[in-house]
This record gives sequence, C-alpha cells and structure tokens, in this order.
Amino acid sequence: MGKSQKVTFKSIDVSYSVLKNSGCVLDGTITVREGEPHVGPIIIFAHGTLSSANHNFTDELCHKLSNEHGMRSYRFNFRFDKSEAEPDHRYRYSGYEDDICDLEAVVAALRSDGYTPWCFFGHSRGSNDVLMYAARHTGLRSESPQPTEESKSEFTTSGPAHQLDFNPLSLAVVVAAPRFDMTCMSKTIFSAEQIATAQENGEAVWPTQRGDLKLLREDLEITDSQLNMAKVVNSIPEEVPVLLLHGTDDELIPVCDAHAFKQARSSIDVHIIEGARHAFRGKKQNKALLSTVSEWLGAKFQHIVLDEARSRSGHDGLELACSIKDITLQN
Repeated sequence: MGKSQKVTFKSIDVSYSVLKNSGCVLDGTITVREGEPHVGPIIIFAHGTLSSANHNFTDELCHKLSNEHGMRSYRFNFRFDKSEAEPDHRYRYSGYEDDICDLEAVVAALRSDGYTPWCFFGHSRGSNDVLMYAARHTGLRSESPQPTEESKSEFTTSGPAHQLDFNPLSLAVVVAAPRFDMTCMSKTIFSAEQIATAQENGEAVWPTQRGDLKLLREDLEITDSQLNMAKVVNSIPEEVPVLLLHGTDDELIPVCDAHAFKQARSSIDVHIIEGARHAFRGKKQNKALLSTVSEWLGAKFQHIVLDEARSRSGHDGLELACSIKDITLQN
C-alpha cells in the first residue's frame, strides 16, 4: 500500500469588529481555514498590559492552530482611547473589570454571528482577565467577582445569542505568564516615587510607549488589595480544564507565581518553559509554547467538534462521521 498523502491547509485572517451598546468599537481579527464557514467553535485571545491583538506569538499560534486542527480564533484589542462621548472608555491600570466587560461584548457578538466560543487564551494581564471571566461565567459562585453596572447595562437583549455564561464541560482556559501575587504588581511596574505621588495626590503620571496615562490612587487599592487570584481560580468549576505556561526567566512575573497557582488549584496543568522570558521570544522557547498549546488544545478540540456535530445534526449520522473523518485527516 502506498503512503497516504499529508493533507495541508491554508489559514486566512478576516477583520472582525465588535460594536458595543455604548458605541465603542473593539477591532480584531478572526483566523479561519480558507474555504471553511465563518461559524462554529472559536477561541478568544486576550492580550496583556499595553499590548495589542497581534502581540508576540499570537499571530503564529492562531495560524498554527488553524492549519493543524482547523481551529478558528479571534484576537482583538481591548479598549484604550477615551472620547468626549465616552470619557470612561479609557485604559486603566486596574481595569480588569473593563477588560471583562469587553470580553462579554466579544462573546455576545460572536455568538450572535453563529460562533461558539469554547476556549479563552490569555497572556500576562489577559491571563488574569480570562480566569476572572471563567470564574464569573461558569458557575456564578458567591465568591467569584461580580458584574459591574457597565456590564449589566451593556447587554439587555434576552435570548441564547446574548447569554454570557458557559457550560463548564464546554470550556477550556489557557493562560501564559499569569500573575498570582497581585500585591507585587505595582512595585514591578512603577517607581516608588510614582506610587507615593499617586497615594498622596490621588494620581501620578504613567509614561508609556502609547503616551502618558494616569495612575490613580484607586488603581493601587484595587490591584494591591482587591484581586485574590487564589479565590478566582477556585471559583472556576473543576470541570473546566486549565493549562498554564510560564518561563523560568520571566523578568516581569516570577515563575514562582505559576507554582502558586498550582498550589491553589491542583488540577491546573502547569508547563514550565526553560529559558523563556515574559514574551516567550527565542526560537526554542517560542516553539515550546506553540507545540504545547497545540497539543493540549488539539486533544480538547476533538470533543468540542464532536459535540458541535451532534448539536447541528441531531443524530450520530453523516455530519458527525464527516467531522470525525476531518479530525483524522488533520492528525
């Protein structure tokens, strides 16, 4: 018998923007296999502090997941610029609730357009964002973070397409370089003088590559005393699988935070990448991250595809068989 020919695929990027009820637009990109429908299971990516949708390894990872497994993905930019009409729609150092509100808008928009979000991937601050989202929207336990007024007012339409919650059995979470000890964050990012100025005067200047921002006293209060990541990860149902990646040489968030997450929630799959810094740059380190995520999500995705096929076909018939055949061809 001749050797079977390897099937190759080409992925493409498609612009996709989310219009919030407030009028704000979150711009982003969907990666999908060429020729495939723009509906079905999709991964949502969340970037880190002052970063963007196309940061570091994200583009390469999205295309790898598409080419190897047929996974659709969406990466977008969190809010940043305020406007006269929306003065509160600005980037805040402590704006995790803002990020969650943006994620809620993304989930609602994708679902209304026929997509089925099934995985969140976060890097750095985005990791904390997606963990908080999962804590809030996969069980609504009393100790999980509660929605803000902006969140509540953002979505008023009833119906399945506008529900923000997830079945724990239909969600996976991947986090790269998340911060566990939030009390150390301010001292890592700001000088002692900036912190003192914010505490004494109510605000301080935060110079960034994207222009000067404000560091407020309330920002420090929130990050230093109101964000308990142990409580957050333990508010996520045990049925939700979580993969955590961290580099031994992370210069911004120490690798001991990864071990702290594992101690707080023993079911987390922790993968430490030797020599990796915060952005996972470097050929060897980047490859390790990409291959680990691809393998881990690939195993989870097979179940998602089968569930999707069953729900669409209503029986274990032709459509389900085609889905199984497609998975086999890809591996």
